[in-house]
Amino acid sequence: MACLQESKGDEFRRGSQSVDWPGDANVVSGDAVNVVARLKEESDMPLRSHGSLSMNWALMTAGLVDVVQVTLSL
Repeated sequence: MACLQESKGDEFRRGSQSVDWPGDANVVSGDAVNVVARLKEESDMPLRSHGSLSMNWALMTAGLVDVVQVTLSL
């Protein structure tokens, strides 16, 4: 699992906080579209994005999103 942290513009940077998630988690840096494209190619596991609207829109525009699931809290 990778964690992308948004910074200014479309660039994403290495987060300063550690990730305390179970399993194999990494914080990665670089352009989100390039990073996710590489992860999709390398991973047998489905990827999930809980990022910002702008990051998810960039991933959809790049054709990297297979399924969109929306959860509403009323």
